[in-house]
Amino acid sequence: MTESDDDIPEDEDAAEDVPDDDSGDSDKAVSDDVTDDVDFDDVDSGDDDSGDDDSGDDDGPGEEGLEEDSDETDEANLDPFADQEEEDLSFLMGEADEEGYIDLSDDEDEEAEDTSGGGFRVSFLLVAYLVVLLFFGGVIGWLLMAGEEEVADTETTSTFTSLLPPETEEPDRAPIWGDGPAGMTGPGEASETAMVNGDGMTDGEEGGIQSPARLLPRAFLEKEMAQLTPSPDPELVEEMADGPLPKIAEDGRMSFRVYARPFDHNDQRPRIAIIIQNMGLSHNATETAIQQLPGSVTLAFSPYADNLEHWTTEARRNGHEILLAMPMEPVNYPLNDPGPYALITGLSPEQNAKRLQWLMSRFTGYVGVTNEMGSRFITSNQDIRPVLEIFHNRGLMFVDNRVTSRSVAIRVAQDVGLPWAAGDRSIDRNPSRQYIDDKLAEIQRIALDKGSAVAMALPYPVTFERLALWLPKLEEEGFVVAPVSAVIHQQGPEGEEEESEEAEASDEGEQ
Repeated sequence: MTESDDDIPEDEDAAEDVPDDDSGDSDKAVSDDVTDDVDFDDVDSGDDDSGDDDSGDDDGPGEEGLEEDSDETDEANLDPFADQEEEDLSFLMGEADEEGYIDLSDDEDEEAEDTSGGGFRVSFLLVAYLVVLLFFGGVIGWLLMAGEEEVADTETTSTFTSLLPPETEEPDRAPIWGDGPAGMTGPGEASETAMVNGDGMTDGEEGGIQSPARLLPRAFLEKEMAQLTPSPDPELVEEMADGPLPKIAEDGRMSFRVYARPFDHNDQRPRIAIIIQNMGLSHNATETAIQQLPGSVTLAFSPYADNLEHWTTEARRNGHEILLAMPMEPVNYPLNDPGPYALITGLSPEQNAKRLQWLMSRFTGYVGVTNEMGSRFITSNQDIRPVLEIFHNRGLMFVDNRVTSRSVAIRVAQDVGLPWAAGDRSIDRNPSRQYIDDKLAEIQRIALDKGSAVAMALPYPVTFERLALWLPKLEEEGFVVAPVSAVIHQQGPEGEEEESEEAEASDEGEQ
């Protein structure tokens, strides 16, 4: 601390003693005293502080620097917002270069970027709106065009119809595959139901398929009637949890004999048996087969059908011998599924026996069993043998429908002593008139050569028509239509002969 600093408080104390009315003089006195005490030569030279005559610029400003600082301080005191205004101007206008020009390039680039981003968003929204409008516009336009086409079609049809001559009114006829009345009538009394073929032609049109009721004389149907033994016979039934099962009576009577359709076994004419499969699955097809085909035709019922007791009772009442169609595993299983209770090669004998018990308990009165599908199961000796043994022990017969030429069923049936028959031809694998007629001709040839033949068929309308045209001619040509129970063992070992091409084709087909 210098001496001048010690003297300043004394002068301030002296100044405090000056009266208030002489304040101006006292301020001047204080200012003079301070000026007298400060040595300006020391300030300018800076000898005491720096120790270097030429270094005054480093330690403090010179006299000119003090004056400039004083001027700036005065200007700042005069306008305290000057600095803020300059900053605002520089922010708005940009900094001027040496020539006085202001550079706005950065701000313009930023504004351009902002403008381009906003334009992109606007363009995207416009495109989205256009896509939505085009979509809805297209839908509305399509609906309008579809309406115009429908109106045009209606107008064209009505115009074309108006040019046709008036037709004679005929009573409405329900198609044969539609739902019909559940009530049953006697033979030949069924309604003359029109049938529709694959070409869409109905009865009454040229080439249309006709129902058997229009083709078979009532006298022929009545002659084919036969009285069958009522079913079930209590002596031939074993009551089980799933339902009644056939059994051999204590006196040795068996179902395949007791429930068989009566037939004169002394008749030496060639015998032809016809089996219609898949009965019960279609109401009208089943009713047509029962009512409009002669009773000598055998019907095989599916265990999956509804109202089986009703259908089988009516079938036997009209003289038809009946079979149980047993679903078995085909070669393309599970793509082609024979149903939840089918006999499968991958199951144990006990599991198949349990399924077999359910299948055999669906209805009573059948003389035997035929395989439905089964092109794999029936070729396996170890799988088919236990099944055929059960049939034998319950007094039934077995019909191999020959879905494959590799079937071992007949050979196994002979080993176990089971009565058997075998299908010689499937007459409607191709459900056309020419194909069916050709197969029926082959059936006649086989019956002539071997004494008997078995035709397998499905309930197609065209099949019913061709049978109705063919059956009345057989008697004139020296044949007799027989139930399948009447051709047991009539085919002999030659019964295993098969139409190899069709059997092999069925191996890769539906069965």
